Amino acid sequence: MQKKLLLFSFLMALFMAPILLSAQDIVDIPPLDDEGEPAIAYTIIGDTTDTGERINPNRIYRLERGGIYVLTATIIADYPLSLIAGGDESLRPPIIVSGKFADGVNIRPMFRFIGDNTRHEFKDIIFNGVDLDRLYDSEWIKGLVFEGDGISASFEGCVFNCFTGGATRFEGANASIYFRDCVWRNGVWPTHMFVGQQVTMPALPVDTLVVTNNTYFNNNAFWLFQEDGLANFAVIEHNTIFTSLIDMMRLRYTSNTYIRSNIFYGTHAYGDSQEAQDGTWYEPDHSPYSIISLYEVPSELLDEAGMTEEGRTVVVSHNAYFSPQPIVDYWNSHAGISGPAWMNERTQGLFDDEVGHPNFIEGNNVNADPNFTDTEMDDWVVGKVADFCNTYRATLTPGSPLSGDAGDNRNYDEHFGVDILAGLMWPLPENMAYQNADLLVGGHDGLPVGDLNWFPDLREQYVEPTEITTALNEPIAAVSAEYQLENNFPNPFASKTIISFNIPKAGMTTLKVYDMFGKEIQTLVKEELKAGKYEYEFNTRNLISGSYFYQLQSGDYTGVKKMTILK
Repeated sequence: MQKKLLLFSFLMALFMAPILLSAQDIVDIPPLDDEGEPAIAYTIIGDTTDTGERINPNRIYRLERGGIYVLTATIIADYPLSLIAGGDESLRPPIIVSGKFADGVNIRPMFRFIGDNTRHEFKDIIFNGVDLDRLYDSEWIKGLVFEGDGISASFEGCVFNCFTGGATRFEGANASIYFRDCVWRNGVWPTHMFVGQQVTMPALPVDTLVVTNNTYFNNNAFWLFQEDGLANFAVIEHNTIFTSLIDMMRLRYTSNTYIRSNIFYGTHAYGDSQEAQDGTWYEPDHSPYSIISLYEVPSELLDEAGMTEEGRTVVVSHNAYFSPQPIVDYWNSHAGISGPAWMNERTQGLFDDEVGHPNFIEGNNVNADPNFTDTEMDDWVVGKVADFCNTYRATLTPGSPLSGDAGDNRNYDEHFGVDILAGLMWPLPENMAYQNADLLVGGHDGLPVGDLNWFPDLREQYVEPTEITTALNEPIAAVSAEYQLENNFPNPFASKTIISFNIPKAGMTTLKVYDMFGKEIQTLVKEELKAGKYEYEFNTRNLISGSYFYQLQSGDYTGVKKMTILK
């Protein structure tokens, strides 16, 4: 025990010097400098010493609510970057938009993160894919590209508006990715149904993917896209997906994954066909497309991860899916076109295989219309989606999914006559609240299925799970071979944050929070725990802004991490 206390004291001393500075090290960036020039890019890029080193790698940049920030260069960062919003929370969050290079070419992408093992945090920021000419459907638009290995990126309360080529793209291996209370919207292009990709993870392993209480609204394709890499751990919970032309979620090779309490409405509206199956447009094994589509993992990926096929865990429960009538009518009007199944035969076979896949569990998934209260929104968007599909299908060159002229871009803001660059409505004009009584209590936790932000009072009741459970509420832990104490999410934070950890074997476990002087603030856990992955919520209550530490002790393991409260 004395050894553990000495280790904790050493870590406290190690962390305290930089944190005492970083807790106060918030730089406010105005939209324009004193000379009327855009300030964000040169402030962040130029925030270095004379020798080119970052002045403080833990610096937090705060942008003004209501402000529009024009990038005059792509921000290329090999260092951690934190962007938050400041000011009156009733005002629209700050908008970041790409400017132009001197030759008039649009600045793409907005950000490139090239450093390995760096952490990046974004809170209450609007990333706008619309360019200064108020166009967004004329080029392949990328927002944030993460190129380093081992990157951690967290987004809370962010909006990704009108991106066609990837709002966020993760090109490095073993990323940890967190999205909470975010919106992806209007990622469309009238002549290409495969664009609108929002969270793209190419053929590389992903360490962690946590996506809770988000909305995906009126996009062409690919909310979550990982083609051929292995996702080690994923929680996709309480999200609302409102229309997509084709693939909305592609996570073929995934393990320790929980897909719960989501709404899939009007997804894969373009439909499936024999031509698409023969051409492997959506499924590489020529299977019919389905909303939930899983494969056995190639042996080389399993070996690399130290896993077995029998050891994979996938839980799919308490989700709702529905195809509105205008989209069904479009399918029925074209011979050989069909809508997506919930699970195709290959995927269902994995869940039925109790020997080869004993931890594949599904249940309480329903085909049900949410009955959205904003019928004008529902009718307008679904009608435009059906029109797009009809026009695109009629003009499509046989054998090619990429040609044709599909007409208007279906932008919901332009329906209201809104300036899609500077005049983004706030709150956002769409509303995904609904009236289906069964779905309003149909979540795995008894809360409404889908994004709880459309039910603000109930969103306040939601607590991130302290452990992952199956549809039958039987614990199934995502067990690593090692003890792991994760970085809390979000961080920095104002009122509450989630602390996650993994213990590989049962034992007495404590999780405590301390202030910067080593005084114990709260005990979150003090009990015998089984092996598994756990999440606990820490509420700041009456705590002041500053630096705090949390310590995990289990068996012979002791881990300490830092966190920052900003109020």
